[in-house]
Amino acid sequence: MAITLQTIPAPGATPLAITSASRTAFANNYFKLAAGNISEQDRKTITILGMAYELKKNGGANYVANFKGLRQDALVFTGGISMFDLATARAAIAWSVGNNADATLPSDVPTLLAITPKTDFCPTDELDRMIAFLYAQLGV
Repeated sequence: MAITLQTIPAPGATPLAITSASRTAFANNYFKLAAGNISEQDRKTITILGMAYELKKNGGANYVANFKGLRQDALVFTGGISMFDLATARAAIAWSVGNNADATLPSDVPTLLAITPKTDFCPTDELDRMIAFLYAQLGV
């Protein structure tokens, strides 16, 4: 059985309408990829492919045609960390991207947490939703 994904338009201006095309496309793709026959490894592979195609389009390395090179560069970039945690890596990269965009973003972690609206009351799945939405807004 074919599982066909659709392009998710950038969410755009907020607040979003419940009937927005981006919401519908995201939900459709989400439920297709959440199906029991799609493994976590398959989802990560799809993520890698999407990002590799975007990188190639943006003039970066062509890992679409050089998966071996991607594996090597990723190992070198991450320093071969043995207990690699993707959430920690995403936080490190996202902070750096934000700081490159606006150098007023503090580099001190306690200061960062102090200027951030309190998220202690937010369950982790709500934080994950915020991250997914911001990725969609940024086109990542």
